[in-house]
Amino acid sequence: MDSGASNHFVREEVEELMSNIQILKHEVTIQIANAYCLLITVEQEPVTYKKACKIPEWQEAFNKELISHVELKT
Repeated sequence: MDSGASNHFVREEVEELMSNIQILKHEVTIQIANAYCLLITVEQEPVTYKKACKIPEWQEAFNKELISHVELKT
């Protein structure tokens, strides 16, 4: 194999590796974004009733649930 053919082969291999690296970087970025979204979601959910009682949205949800039970007599 002459040096020109060898250089062409090496160049193709390098280009393929660079393409694979870009794909992996994209996949890692997506995984990091997914993990961040999960973390945000988990942190926004109260883990105890006591903590939920301090959040207005949860207080409203409790009240709606209780009203529903009273209205349905359940």
